[in-house]
Amino acid sequence: MEYRFEHPSKACGYHLYELAKETKSLYVNSIYYYFWMSDYFKFSSGICIYSKTNEIIGFSLGFLKPEQVSTLFIWQIGVNINFRNKGVAKGLLQFLFNSNISLNYIEATIGFMNTPSILLFESISKIYNANLKTETFLNMESFPLRDHEAEILFRIGPIAR
Repeated sequence: MEYRFEHPSKACGYHLYELAKETKSLYVNSIYYYFWMSDYFKFSSGICIYSKTNEIIGFSLGFLKPEQVSTLFIWQIGVNINFRNKGVAKGLLQFLFNSNISLNYIEATIGFMNTPSILLFESISKIYNANLKTETFLNMESFPLRDHEAEILFRIGPIAR
């Protein structure tokens, strides 16, 4: 297999920060955030490693919703530009779902112009033969400077086990 998926460790934080910057499409959080997510939320986050080089080529950072622990909320997915459209993001979400038996739902907020993420969530809902529901999470007016597009909540599930 060309890729392997695993949970990150705190040591991955710097690499995820650098990968987020390299994507040129993600909001880049502080480096501390990537260390923090890789440590405190490692079991609801994943990395994809290219087997030939042992390089991290993708990541998904998420958390279990406190009021709904059967729901994985995906905060950010990033994939190295050379590995896009090769199943890395889809593999990360499948890895996270399959490695946590308590999950029945996957959620994320996605900007309405983020076609790759929308297509990813549509494909995951088809793979698991699960409903995909959307609703406005934050409209443009929610952002005081109007410098951010509306965010739509995508919810896949329930996903049968």
